[in-house]
Amino acid sequence: MIISKRERVVGLLAVLVVLLLLGDRLIVSPWRAAGRELRSRREALLDEWSRARRSIERHRQLQPVWQEMIESDRLQTDRAALESRVLHALREWAEQAGFSLTSTRPERMVEHDGMTEVVFQASGHGGLVAAAEFMRRLESADLPVRIVDLQLTARGDGRDDLQVQLRISSLFAREKP
Repeated sequence: MIISKRERVVGLLAVLVVLLLLGDRLIVSPWRAAGRELRSRREALLDEWSRARRSIERHRQLQPVWQEMIESDRLQTDRAALESRVLHALREWAEQAGFSLTSTRPERMVEHDGMTEVVFQASGHGGLVAAAEFMRRLESADLPVRIVDLQLTARGDGRDDLQVQLRISSLFAREKP
């Protein structure tokens, strides 16, 4: 059987196309996928490295504050003294902000690496400005306290009267670190 020149060219082109498809499937596509995977992994590692750097920088910034807190009387070593101090401070901040605090009580304790976290439940009501001022005073306090959970609900439609429920945590050390 004699194959014409045109049939040879078509056959050669068909073989070449099949080889190109196989090359793409076996070499080029896996290589490009590996490149995408490496770029994705690189981005993830750079993000992780950036978070680690920010964490180290934050540690450097907060270390003097922590050291001062340990050396001063602000970090309590007695649970009862801490509870008394936080509850008194909550009442004082509410009074200064014009916020009516209806209930405050300690809830539970959780151990963390030599430190104990005490969680307090507080609730009250007042206008938006009074609630915001109360929370601002709490967040900017010298005591080691922070807001863990916050719920705001309106006490009535069309009135500037909010019901606020807070969970606040504070730390104390069993002994001075």
